[in-house]
Amino acid sequence: MRLRTLETLLRPRDLVEKVRSVVLREGVSIADFDGFDLDAEKAEEDHGGYQRTEQIAQALGEAAASDDAAFRELLAELLSGRGRLLSFGRGLAMASARARRAVEPARHATRACPGRKL
Repeated sequence: MRLRTLETLLRPRDLVEKVRSVVLREGVSIADFDGFDLDAEKAEEDHGGYQRTEQIAQALGEAAASDDAAFRELLAELLSGRGRLLSFGRGLAMASARARRAVEPARHATRACPGRKL
């Protein structure tokens, strides 16, 4: 019982925390969030925890496309080049017409980084 309470307290609560715990985490991470159900159309055949985590990373990218404040908060970490960036980026790109506006700050930020080109 105490372990479940601790798990509940430590569970990521908002979009930024979820992106940090799934997308930006290095190494193996298998995540599953209460109330984070993928639509049946979006969910691919269940291939286990790894595939589920990639699907969650993509869904988090879709969510970030419509949350400018969260995206801006995460931007520097997303530019690190580490994590499940491909799945997150796929979700970001697929989300909507807003994806172009969301990527624009990244282009400006990379111009300030020496040695990086887009």
